[in-house]
Amino acid sequence: MRLLVSDIGCIVWGVTAAMTVGYLKWIFFALGLLYGSNTYFHAAKVYMEGYHTVPKGYCRTIVRLMAYCFYAAWTMFPILFLLGPEGLGQMSAYMSTVLTTIADVLSKQIWGLLGHHLRVKIYEHILIHGDIRKTTLMQVAGEEVEVEEFVDADDVDGVKHSTAALANRESFVHMAENMKAKGIDVRASLDAGMGADHERGDVPIEAGRIILAVPDMSMVDYFRIQLSQLPAPIELVPALGIDNAVQLVQQAAALGGCDFVLVHPDFLKDMSQAGLVTKLRMLGQRVCAFGWSPVGAQRELIESRGLDGWLEGPSFGTGIDAKQLKHLVARMQQMRKAAMAGGMANPMMQQSFMHQQSAHNSFMMQQPMGMQSVNPLYGSMSTGAPPMHGAAAPIPGNVTPPSPSGAGNANEAEMLQQLMGEITRLKSELGGSGTPR
Repeated sequence: MRLLVSDIGCIVWGVTAAMTVGYLKWIFFALGLLYGSNTYFHAAKVYMEGYHTVPKGYCRTIVRLMAYCFYAAWTMFPILFLLGPEGLGQMSAYMSTVLTTIADVLSKQIWGLLGHHLRVKIYEHILIHGDIRKTTLMQVAGEEVEVEEFVDADDVDGVKHSTAALANRESFVHMAENMKAKGIDVRASLDAGMGADHERGDVPIEAGRIILAVPDMSMVDYFRIQLSQLPAPIELVPALGIDNAVQLVQQAAALGGCDFVLVHPDFLKDMSQAGLVTKLRMLGQRVCAFGWSPVGAQRELIESRGLDGWLEGPSFGTGIDAKQLKHLVARMQQMRKAAMAGGMANPMMQQSFMHQQSAHNSFMMQQPMGMQSVNPLYGSMSTGAPPMHGAAAPIPGNVTPPSPSGAGNANEAEMLQQLMGEITRLKSELGGSGTPR
C-alpha cells in the first residue's frame, strides 16, 4: 500500500508541476521527487523480497533485470522533465518525446514482458519439482521479513503445497505438454486428480451421467451437444435451481449415482448452508463449475469455492475446449471410482452400496421394454435399452417428489412438466429435434 500511495503521489505532483509556472513548478517538482524517493525505497524492499522468493538461478536473474528496468526508466523521467520543455528548456520537444517514449517502453512493456517470463519460469519449476517452498527469515531495510522460497524437490526443509488451483487451468496443462514435447521431465501427476494417464494424453472415459445445475434451460442443448462428441455416451440430466439439483442427486444416489454435478457460476455465490455447493458436499457429491475465464470476477469466484474442477467457458465468442471437457469427465470418474473403492473397504458403506445395486437391478427388471419415463426437466427418454456399462440407469419418474409442504410444490411441478412438454412439442414441430438424445 505504501508503494502504491507513493507512486501515485509522485505522478500527481509531476503532472501538477508540468501544468504550473514560476516557483510553484519547482515546489511541486520537489514534492514529486520526495514521493519518488519513497517509491524507490519501498520498491527496493519488494525486489529484495521477490529475489529471495523465486527459485535460484535464472529466475533471480530475471528479477534483477526487472529491477534494472524499473530504476533506469523511472530515473529518466525526472531528468527529462528537468531538461525538457516542461523544465529548463535545454532539450527540444522532439528529443524529449523520443526519450520519454523509450523510458515508457522500458518501464512498462519491457518490464511487463520480463514479469510474464518470470511467471512462466516459476510455473515450469512447479511442473518439474512441484510447489515446494521453504520459509526463511531475512532482513530487509532493518525489518525482519518471512519469505517463502521456491526450492527443489530434494530440499529437506521444503514444504509441499497443493497445485490444485493450477492443475485445473488449461494453460498449465498445455505448458506441461509442451515441456514433455521438448524432452523435459515433468511431474507424473498433479494434485487436482490428474494421474499418469492424463500426463501421457491417454484419458479413457466410460459411459456415465452428469447432472447440470442451471438457472434456466438455455445452456442444456449446448452441453448435450458437447457431451455427445465424447468417445463414451454421457447422459446429461438438467436440474433447474438448487432444490431440483439436490433432489436429482438424491435420486441418482439410489440408482447408482452420477459422475459429478456441473453447476452454473451463479450458484457459487451463496456459500451458506442453504447454498447448492454446501448441500452437494453434505451429500458427498463431486462438484464442478463452468464459466471460468483467465480474467475477471468469475475466475476468483470459481477458484475460491474449493471445487473439484472447472471448465473454461463458454463465454462470448468462445465455447468449451473438447479436450478439457474430456479430461474433466475422466478425472471425475476416477475420483468416483476411488470413493467407491474406499467405501467398499467399510462394511457399512459396502452394505449401502449393495442396497443401491439391488434397487437399481429391481428397477431395471420392473421396466418393460420400450417403456417411456417422463422427466419434466429432461423430456421423454427411453428406458427400454439396457444400462450402459459404468453408468447408472436413467432417473425415472417426476424429479419433484411429493413434499410435506402440501399441494403448492406438486402444482408447481405439474406446471413445470406441462411447460416442458409444450416446449418439446414446439421443437418437434419446428425442427424435429424435440426428443432429447
